[in-house]
Amino acid sequence: MQLRINSGPNAGQTIDITGNEFTVGREAGNDLVLNDTKVSRRHASFKGLPDGRVTLYDHGSSNGTFVNGQRIQSTVLNGSEQIQIGDSTFAAATAAAPAGAHGATSPGQQQPPAPPPPAPPQQPAPPTAQQPQGFQFQTPSPEPIGRPSRTQSAIQRIMLARAVNRATIVGVIAIVLIVVVGGLAALGVFSGEDTGLPEASEVVPQVEPSTVLVVNDKGDGTGGRGTGWVWDAEQGLIVTNAHVTAGGQSWSIAQGKEIDIQPDESGALSAGAMGRPAQRRGEALCEDIAVLQVEDKSGLKTIAQLPDKEDIQIGDQVIAVGYPSSATASENPALDATLTGNSGDVAQPHTTFPAIPGESPSDPAVGPYQDVLQTDTVINQGNSGGPLVNFEAQLVGMNSAKNNENVGQNYAVTVQRIRQIVPRLINGEEVCGGE
Repeated sequence: MQLRINSGPNAGQTIDITGNEFTVGREAGNDLVLNDTKVSRRHASFKGLPDGRVTLYDHGSSNGTFVNGQRIQSTVLNGSEQIQIGDSTFAAATAAAPAGAHGATSPGQQQPPAPPPPAPPQQPAPPTAQQPQGFQFQTPSPEPIGRPSRTQSAIQRIMLARAVNRATIVGVIAIVLIVVVGGLAALGVFSGEDTGLPEASEVVPQVEPSTVLVVNDKGDGTGGRGTGWVWDAEQGLIVTNAHVTAGGQSWSIAQGKEIDIQPDESGALSAGAMGRPAQRRGEALCEDIAVLQVEDKSGLKTIAQLPDKEDIQIGDQVIAVGYPSSATASENPALDATLTGNSGDVAQPHTTFPAIPGESPSDPAVGPYQDVLQTDTVINQGNSGGPLVNFEAQLVGMNSAKNNENVGQNYAVTVQRIRQIVPRLINGEEVCGGE
């Protein structure tokens, strides 16, 4: 699909929407940067669909994203819409696709069928057709009918009346515009201030004190890493995935934006120089949930949770926070752990996911998952066990798995399921029945 910029700082340009995600915003790093105070730092994005259409998402911007004059959170574009972002307006147009082109995740894209030819104009009824009741057909007069002449004063009165009507209409339009502009100014639309949902970059710092790196030492210089979050700061209780803690001999946690994973003096892998030793309080492989506890509680903050009477909805935006990696800790113990946040949308608030088989005795099978939410938020290795939060920095789930056969299908154990299992693990119950 192509975008033609009709107005704004980049007017006249035509842009091809390419890649899995095409971002638009005020901040450098976006695919399209708009130097406009009404545009948020990461304002919106376009994501291609297998059938050639494009989905437009608004990332909680202050001044909104508009399609055909309507403010949207997300909508599918067919290629004939008018889009407004800040002071810039765009015309969407479908780019011609080569014959036989295939999408990245679908067997092929079908060209949309050609529209049916327009119906021929309807012929007027013949003079003999039945006329509406009360209508009488009058045959044309053989002689032209004369129009009475207007005096000069009558013409002047008509012209004056037309001038007064035009002035009245212009005055009404001016009053309406003044009222509308005044209302928009009162709402702060022209101030450039962000009055809507916060940016993801503003949410992640709120979650950082509740997020920890978890390092699992399995002995002989082997181990793994993941993410956890603070269930209860006063008791030093940390929740993470069971596949993060499984097979471990010892565990440690650390906080911060950058953490250097290093072996300690005994050679055991630990969460860097600022790492704190942790004890495993409970582990349920069938639920993929585990609880750790630390004695040093400094800097920990209990994470806010979605209220009991509320639930996540399809299309809600969420953020996966954690310490992703491209290699396990044992493969690269000097690998820095960097705190990140990836945003996306909820596809299903409550669903299930099959068990994930283990690769070794120290890496056993987990699941099947009884209650997970599906999201297109990116969940990479190392994100496991980390918090999935809404834009109010409230926990809605725990990042746990991804579907390797279907890109973009990632899963998080719901906060509702976590509330059922964690108290039982803290009390020492065997949740999985003899594991």
